[in-house]
Amino acid sequence: MLPPFVCSEYTIEHAKISPIHSGLINQSYHVQKTDNTSVIVQRLHPTLPSNVTDIVRQVTEHLISLNQIAPQVILTKQGQQTLQDEQGYLWRALTYIEGHTVNTVTHNQQAYQAGAITAMFHQAVSSLIEHTIPQTAGIHNTHKHQRTLEQLSHASNTHDDTKTTGQAILKAFHQANIDAITEDMPSRIIHGDLKISNIRFATPTNHEAICLLDLDTIKQFVVPYELGDALRSWCNPKGEESSDASIDLDFFTQALSGYATHSKGLLCHREISMIVEGLFTVTLELAARFCIDAEGSYFHWDNTRFPSRRSHNLTRAQSQLALATHIHANRSDLEKIVHTIFV
Repeated sequence: MLPPFVCSEYTIEHAKISPIHSGLINQSYHVQKTDNTSVIVQRLHPTLPSNVTDIVRQVTEHLISLNQIAPQVILTKQGQQTLQDEQGYLWRALTYIEGHTVNTVTHNQQAYQAGAITAMFHQAVSSLIEHTIPQTAGIHNTHKHQRTLEQLSHASNTHDDTKTTGQAILKAFHQANIDAITEDMPSRIIHGDLKISNIRFATPTNHEAICLLDLDTIKQFVVPYELGDALRSWCNPKGEESSDASIDLDFFTQALSGYATHSKGLLCHREISMIVEGLFTVTLELAARFCIDAEGSYFHWDNTRFPSRRSHNLTRAQSQLALATHIHANRSDLEKIVHTIFV
Protein backbone atom coordinates (compact mmCIF):
# COMPACT_ATOMS: atom_id res chain seq x y z
CA MET A 1 0.00 0.00 0.00
CA LEU A 2 1.28 3.50 0.82
CA PRO A 3 4.71 3.95 2.45
CA PRO A 4 4.44 5.35 6.00
CA PHE A 5 6.44 8.48 5.16
CA VAL A 6 3.99 9.30 2.36
CA CYS A 7 1.06 8.93 4.76
CA SER A 8 2.82 11.15 7.26
CA GLU A 9 3.59 13.94 4.78
CA TYR A 10 -0.05 14.08 3.70
CA THR A 11 -1.46 13.46 7.21
CA ILE A 12 -3.38 10.37 6.16
CA GLU A 13 -1.98 7.87 8.66
CA HIS A 14 -5.45 6.80 9.83
CA ALA A 15 -7.25 7.10 6.51
CA LYS A 16 -9.07 4.37 4.58
CA ILE A 17 -6.92 3.56 1.54
CA SER A 18 -8.26 1.74 -1.52
CA PRO A 19 -6.33 0.97 -4.72
CA ILE A 20 -7.75 2.26 -8.02
CA HIS A 21 -7.45 -0.41 -10.71
CA SER A 22 -8.60 1.51 -13.81
CA GLY A 23 -5.27 3.20 -14.64
CA LEU A 24 -2.77 1.56 -16.98
CA ILE A 25 0.31 3.53 -15.90
CA ASN A 26 0.43 5.13 -12.43
CA GLN A 27 -0.43 3.24 -9.26
CA SER A 28 -3.29 5.26 -7.79
CA TYR A 29 -5.09 5.10 -4.45
CA HIS A 30 -8.33 6.64 -3.22
CA VAL A 31 -7.76 7.92 0.31
CA GLN A 32 -10.77 8.67 2.53
CA LYS A 33 -9.59 10.78 5.45
CA THR A 34 -11.02 10.69 8.96
CA ASP A 35 -13.00 13.87 8.25
CA ASN A 36 -14.69 12.03 5.30
CA THR A 37 -12.90 14.14 2.69
CA SER A 38 -10.94 12.30 0.00
CA VAL A 39 -7.68 12.71 -1.91
CA ILE A 40 -5.91 10.72 -4.59
CA VAL A 41 -2.36 9.52 -3.93
CA GLN A 42 -0.26 8.23 -6.82
CA ARG A 43 3.05 6.50 -7.37
CA LEU A 44 4.17 7.89 -10.70
CA HIS A 45 5.39 5.60 -13.45
CA PRO A 46 9.18 5.96 -13.86
CA THR A 47 8.87 6.68 -17.58
CA LEU A 48 7.10 9.96 -16.88
CA PRO A 49 9.34 13.05 -17.03
CA SER A 50 10.59 14.32 -13.67
CA ASN A 51 8.84 17.67 -14.18
CA VAL A 52 5.44 16.18 -15.03
CA THR A 53 3.84 17.38 -11.79
CA ASP A 54 5.11 20.93 -12.45
CA ILE A 55 3.30 20.83 -15.80
CA VAL A 56 0.14 19.37 -14.27
CA ARG A 57 0.09 22.09 -11.61
CA GLN A 58 0.59 24.84 -14.19
CA VAL A 59 -2.26 23.54 -16.36
CA THR A 60 -4.71 22.91 -13.53
CA GLU A 61 -4.13 26.36 -12.03
CA HIS A 62 -4.76 27.85 -15.48
CA LEU A 63 -7.99 25.85 -15.89
CA ILE A 64 -9.22 26.89 -12.45
CA SER A 65 -8.46 30.55 -13.25
CA LEU A 66 -10.90 30.14 -16.16
CA ASN A 67 -13.57 28.65 -13.86
CA GLN A 68 -13.04 25.09 -15.05
CA ILE A 69 -12.83 22.19 -12.62
CA ALA A 70 -9.51 20.32 -12.37
CA PRO A 71 -7.72 18.09 -9.82
CA GLN A 72 -5.13 20.19 -7.99
CA VAL A 73 -1.69 19.16 -6.76
CA ILE A 74 -1.58 18.96 -2.95
CA LEU A 75 1.67 20.08 -1.36
CA THR A 76 3.34 18.07 1.42
CA LYS A 77 3.99 19.38 4.92
CA GLN A 78 7.34 20.58 3.58
CA GLY A 79 5.74 22.43 0.68
CA GLN A 80 6.87 19.90 -1.94
CA GLN A 81 4.89 18.77 -4.98
CA THR A 82 6.25 15.21 -4.88
CA LEU A 83 8.01 12.77 -2.58
CA GLN A 84 10.67 10.24 -3.53
CA ASP A 85 10.88 6.80 -1.91
CA GLU A 86 13.93 4.58 -1.40
CA GLN A 87 13.41 2.86 -4.77
CA GLY A 88 13.41 6.22 -6.57
CA TYR A 89 9.67 6.34 -7.27
CA LEU A 90 7.93 9.70 -7.08
CA TRP A 91 4.68 10.06 -5.10
CA ARG A 92 2.14 12.86 -5.15
CA ALA A 93 -1.36 13.72 -3.96
CA LEU A 94 -4.21 15.36 -5.87
CA THR A 95 -7.58 16.73 -4.83
CA TYR A 96 -10.44 14.29 -5.35
CA ILE A 97 -13.19 15.35 -7.76
CA GLU A 98 -16.56 14.03 -6.64
CA GLY A 99 -18.45 12.36 -9.45
CA HIS A 100 -18.77 9.21 -11.53
CA THR A 101 -16.34 7.42 -13.83
CA VAL A 102 -17.24 4.97 -16.60
CA ASN A 103 -15.09 2.52 -18.55
CA THR A 104 -17.35 2.36 -21.60
CA VAL A 105 -19.91 4.77 -23.02
CA THR A 106 -23.47 3.48 -22.70
CA HIS A 107 -25.52 6.58 -23.51
CA ASN A 108 -25.55 9.17 -26.32
CA GLN A 109 -25.40 11.99 -23.77
CA GLN A 110 -22.16 10.61 -22.33
CA ALA A 111 -20.60 10.72 -25.79
CA TYR A 112 -21.87 14.27 -26.41
CA GLN A 113 -20.62 15.49 -23.04
CA ALA A 114 -17.22 13.85 -23.55
CA GLY A 115 -16.82 15.80 -26.77
CA ALA A 116 -18.03 19.01 -25.15
CA ILE A 117 -15.70 18.89 -22.11
CA THR A 118 -12.75 18.09 -24.39
CA ALA A 119 -13.53 21.09 -26.60
CA MET A 120 -13.76 23.35 -23.55
CA PHE A 121 -10.42 22.01 -22.33
CA HIS A 122 -8.80 22.61 -25.73
CA GLN A 123 -10.19 26.15 -25.82
CA ALA A 124 -8.92 26.86 -22.31
CA VAL A 125 -5.36 25.55 -22.74
CA SER A 126 -5.00 27.31 -26.10
CA SER A 127 -4.30 30.48 -24.09
CA LEU A 128 -1.43 28.92 -22.14
CA ILE A 129 2.11 30.03 -22.89
CA GLU A 130 3.06 27.21 -25.23
CA HIS A 131 6.81 27.15 -24.63
CA THR A 132 6.20 25.85 -21.10
CA ILE A 133 4.47 22.70 -22.41
CA PRO A 134 6.60 19.93 -24.00
CA GLN A 135 6.47 19.68 -27.77
CA THR A 136 6.95 16.02 -28.50
CA ALA A 137 5.25 13.08 -30.16
CA GLY A 138 5.60 11.23 -26.85
CA ILE A 139 3.72 7.96 -26.89
CA HIS A 140 2.22 8.85 -30.28
CA ASN A 141 5.38 8.09 -32.20
CA THR A 142 3.65 5.66 -34.52
CA HIS A 143 6.61 4.93 -36.77
CA LYS A 144 8.72 4.02 -33.72
CA HIS A 145 6.09 1.58 -32.42
CA GLN A 146 5.74 0.10 -35.90
CA ARG A 147 9.51 -0.49 -36.14
CA THR A 148 9.61 -2.02 -32.66
CA LEU A 149 6.78 -4.38 -33.58
CA GLU A 150 8.58 -5.41 -36.78
CA GLN A 151 11.70 -6.28 -34.78
CA LEU A 152 9.65 -8.16 -32.21
CA SER A 153 7.82 -10.14 -34.90
CA HIS A 154 11.12 -11.42 -36.28
CA ALA A 155 12.91 -12.07 -32.98
CA SER A 156 13.69 -15.72 -32.28
CA ASN A 157 12.61 -15.50 -28.62
CA THR A 158 9.19 -13.95 -29.32
CA HIS A 159 6.21 -16.21 -28.58
CA ASP A 160 4.40 -17.52 -31.65
CA ASP A 161 1.02 -16.02 -30.74
CA THR A 162 2.65 -12.61 -30.25
CA LYS A 163 4.29 -12.93 -33.67
CA THR A 164 1.00 -13.86 -35.35
CA THR A 165 -0.84 -10.92 -33.81
CA GLY A 166 2.05 -8.57 -34.55
CA GLN A 167 2.19 -9.56 -38.20
CA ALA A 168 -1.57 -8.97 -38.59
CA ILE A 169 -1.17 -5.48 -37.08
CA LEU A 170 1.77 -4.70 -39.36
CA LYS A 171 -0.28 -5.76 -42.40
CA ALA A 172 -3.08 -3.40 -41.34
CA PHE A 173 -0.57 -0.55 -41.05
CA HIS A 174 -0.24 -0.64 -44.86
CA GLN A 175 -3.72 0.91 -45.00
CA ALA A 176 -2.76 3.86 -42.77
CA ASN A 177 -1.46 7.21 -43.99
CA ILE A 178 0.59 7.97 -40.89
CA ASP A 179 2.53 10.97 -42.15
CA ALA A 180 -0.60 12.78 -43.38
CA ILE A 181 -1.79 13.24 -39.79
CA THR A 182 1.17 15.44 -38.87
CA GLU A 183 2.19 16.95 -42.22
CA ASP A 184 1.46 20.71 -42.34
CA MET A 185 -0.62 20.31 -39.19
CA PRO A 186 -0.68 22.93 -36.41
CA SER A 187 0.67 21.87 -33.04
CA ARG A 188 -1.65 22.47 -30.09
CA ILE A 189 -1.68 21.76 -26.38
CA ILE A 190 -3.59 18.49 -25.92
CA HIS A 191 -4.52 16.16 -23.07
CA GLY A 192 -2.81 13.15 -24.65
CA ASP A 193 -4.89 10.31 -23.17
CA LEU A 194 -8.62 10.94 -23.56
CA LYS A 195 -9.94 7.47 -22.79
CA ILE A 196 -13.45 7.64 -21.37
CA SER A 197 -12.30 6.75 -17.84
CA ASN A 198 -10.31 10.01 -17.81
CA ILE A 199 -13.55 12.01 -17.99
CA ARG A 200 -15.43 12.66 -14.75
CA PHE A 201 -19.22 12.68 -15.00
CA ALA A 202 -21.67 14.09 -12.44
CA THR A 203 -23.53 10.92 -11.38
CA PRO A 204 -24.49 7.54 -12.87
CA THR A 205 -27.73 9.11 -14.13
CA ASN A 206 -26.63 12.71 -14.72
CA HIS A 207 -24.26 12.46 -17.68
CA GLU A 208 -22.89 16.00 -17.46
CA ALA A 209 -19.10 15.92 -17.87
CA ILE A 210 -17.36 17.76 -15.01
CA CYS A 211 -13.69 17.68 -15.94
CA LEU A 212 -10.77 15.74 -17.42
CA LEU A 213 -8.56 13.60 -15.18
CA ASP A 214 -5.00 12.22 -15.44
CA LEU A 215 -3.21 15.19 -16.96
CA ASP A 216 0.27 13.62 -16.98
CA THR A 217 0.24 13.20 -20.77
CA ILE A 218 -0.36 16.89 -21.59
CA LYS A 219 1.92 18.08 -24.39
CA GLN A 220 1.98 19.91 -27.68
CA PHE A 221 0.94 17.70 -30.56
CA VAL A 222 -1.67 17.43 -33.32
CA VAL A 223 -5.43 17.26 -32.77
CA PRO A 224 -6.20 14.33 -35.15
CA TYR A 225 -4.22 12.03 -32.84
CA GLU A 226 -5.95 13.50 -29.78
CA LEU A 227 -9.47 13.15 -31.16
CA GLY A 228 -8.66 9.81 -32.80
CA ASP A 229 -7.59 8.35 -29.46
CA ALA A 230 -10.63 9.85 -27.77
CA LEU A 231 -13.13 8.52 -30.32
CA ARG A 232 -11.44 5.12 -30.24
CA SER A 233 -12.37 4.88 -26.56
CA TRP A 234 -15.67 6.77 -26.46
CA CYS A 235 -17.35 5.13 -29.44
CA ASN A 236 -16.51 1.46 -28.83
CA PRO A 237 -19.24 0.16 -26.49
CA LYS A 238 -17.72 -3.33 -26.51
CA GLY A 239 -14.67 -2.15 -24.55
CA GLU A 240 -10.94 -2.61 -25.06
CA GLU A 241 -10.85 -6.36 -24.56
CA SER A 242 -13.61 -7.48 -26.93
CA SER A 243 -12.87 -9.54 -30.02
CA ASP A 244 -15.73 -7.85 -31.91
CA ALA A 245 -14.91 -4.24 -31.03
CA SER A 246 -16.60 -1.69 -33.27
CA ILE A 247 -17.44 2.02 -33.61
CA ASP A 248 -21.00 2.95 -32.67
CA LEU A 249 -22.00 5.53 -35.30
CA ASP A 250 -24.50 7.22 -32.97
CA PHE A 251 -21.85 7.68 -30.28
CA PHE A 252 -19.41 8.91 -32.93
CA THR A 253 -21.94 11.47 -34.16
CA GLN A 254 -22.81 12.67 -30.67
CA ALA A 255 -19.19 12.94 -29.53
CA LEU A 256 -18.18 15.02 -32.55
CA SER A 257 -21.32 17.13 -32.25
CA GLY A 258 -20.42 17.96 -28.64
CA TYR A 259 -16.88 18.81 -29.66
CA ALA A 260 -17.89 20.91 -32.68
CA THR A 261 -20.49 22.89 -30.73
CA HIS A 262 -17.98 23.96 -28.08
CA SER A 263 -14.90 24.44 -30.27
CA LYS A 264 -16.21 26.77 -32.96
CA GLY A 265 -13.36 28.45 -34.79
CA LEU A 266 -10.65 26.40 -33.08
CA LEU A 267 -9.78 23.77 -35.70
CA CYS A 268 -8.66 24.37 -39.27
CA HIS A 269 -9.99 22.43 -42.27
CA ARG A 270 -6.94 20.15 -42.43
CA GLU A 271 -7.30 19.12 -38.79
CA ILE A 272 -10.95 18.24 -39.35
CA SER A 273 -10.18 16.31 -42.53
CA MET A 274 -7.72 14.04 -40.69
CA ILE A 275 -9.96 13.04 -37.76
CA VAL A 276 -10.91 9.63 -39.20
CA GLU A 277 -7.33 8.93 -40.30
CA GLY A 278 -6.25 9.79 -36.77
CA LEU A 279 -8.85 7.40 -35.35
CA PHE A 280 -7.68 4.55 -37.58
CA THR A 281 -3.97 5.13 -37.05
CA VAL A 282 -4.02 5.63 -33.29
CA THR A 283 -6.11 2.46 -32.89
CA LEU A 284 -3.48 0.49 -34.79
CA GLU A 285 -0.76 2.22 -32.78
CA LEU A 286 -2.35 1.08 -29.52
CA ALA A 287 -2.74 -2.43 -30.92
CA ALA A 288 0.99 -2.38 -31.65
CA ARG A 289 1.84 -1.07 -28.17
CA PHE A 290 -0.22 -3.77 -26.45
CA CYS A 291 1.34 -6.44 -28.67
CA ILE A 292 4.83 -5.16 -27.87
CA ASP A 293 4.03 -5.19 -24.16
CA ALA A 294 2.96 -8.82 -24.38
CA GLU A 295 6.71 -9.36 -24.24
CA GLY A 296 7.36 -6.38 -21.95
CA SER A 297 6.29 -4.76 -18.70
CA TYR A 298 4.89 -1.26 -19.34
CA PHE A 299 1.12 -1.56 -18.86
CA HIS A 300 -0.58 -2.74 -15.70
CA TRP A 301 -2.53 -5.98 -16.17
CA ASP A 302 -5.37 -7.69 -14.31
CA ASN A 303 -4.16 -10.89 -12.67
CA THR A 304 -7.68 -11.65 -11.42
CA ARG A 305 -8.96 -12.24 -14.97
CA PHE A 306 -5.89 -13.22 -16.98
CA PRO A 307 -3.22 -15.85 -16.30
CA SER A 308 -0.36 -13.60 -17.42
CA ARG A 309 0.61 -10.13 -18.60
CA ARG A 310 1.16 -11.58 -22.09
CA SER A 311 -2.36 -13.04 -22.18
CA HIS A 312 -3.97 -9.75 -21.14
CA ASN A 313 -1.96 -7.63 -23.54
CA LEU A 314 -2.54 -9.99 -26.47
CA THR A 315 -6.27 -9.79 -25.80
CA ARG A 316 -6.02 -6.00 -25.79
CA ALA A 317 -3.94 -5.98 -28.98
CA GLN A 318 -6.34 -8.27 -30.83
CA SER A 319 -9.31 -6.16 -29.72
CA GLN A 320 -7.70 -2.95 -31.00
CA LEU A 321 -6.87 -4.67 -34.28
CA ALA A 322 -10.52 -5.73 -34.62
CA LEU A 323 -11.57 -2.13 -33.95
CA ALA A 324 -9.14 -0.77 -36.56
CA THR A 325 -10.49 -3.27 -39.09
CA HIS A 326 -14.03 -2.07 -38.41
CA ILE A 327 -12.97 1.59 -38.74
CA HIS A 328 -11.32 0.92 -42.09
CA ALA A 329 -14.39 -0.94 -43.39
CA ASN A 330 -16.68 1.94 -42.36
CA ARG A 331 -14.35 4.80 -43.26
CA SER A 332 -16.72 6.30 -45.82
CA ASP A 333 -19.61 6.55 -43.34
CA LEU A 334 -17.34 8.03 -40.67
CA GLU A 335 -15.97 10.64 -43.09
CA LYS A 336 -19.53 11.65 -44.05
CA ILE A 337 -20.45 12.18 -40.42
CA VAL A 338 -17.37 14.39 -39.85
CA HIS A 339 -18.18 16.44 -42.97
CA THR A 340 -21.83 16.89 -41.96
CA ILE A 341 -20.98 18.04 -38.43
CA PHE A 342 -18.14 20.43 -39.18
CA VAL A 343 -19.13 21.90 -42.54
